[in-house]
Amino acid sequence: MVETAENLAKQYEISREEQDEYALRSHQRAVAAKESGKFDSQIVPISIPQRRGDPVVFDKDEGPRSDSSMDVLGRLRPVMKDGSVSAGNSSSKNDAASVCLVVAEDKLEELGLEAMGFLKGWVVTGCHPATMGIGPVPAVSKLMDKVGMSLSDMTLSS
Repeated sequence: MVETAENLAKQYEISREEQDEYALRSHQRAVAAKESGKFDSQIVPISIPQRRGDPVVFDKDEGPRSDSSMDVLGRLRPVMKDGSVSAGNSSSKNDAASVCLVVAEDKLEELGLEAMGFLKGWVVTGCHPATMGIGPVPAVSKLMDKVGMSLSDMTLSS
């Protein structure tokens, strides 16, 4: 993944400073969402028993850092020699799990469930492995065209 990010940074001439600025904005938005409880209903707390003492409960996203700043990000060394991708401007390693139940609309009532979203369509695209990190860009563009929507029609994206 680091190699892909470095390849894309070179191809699109994205500077280290631009990467850090984007990372900082992303952290700030994630911290604001965390503090407002925006995604609390989507997190299932996990309790980890300890040999001694109370269990450790994980019930918040641990990734967003409220103490991030351009100064802090700028001091982090790149992962690769002569690179621009650092631990501060790239995705963190995380453990997570999710489930998605896809059913016909009439099945929702039978199951007593309320839809959280609707599947409007799907597409298949591809790109060169050296720049696979850019793959979602043409995929989303192709999908929006297919379903007659634009990104401004989305109420939430990540």
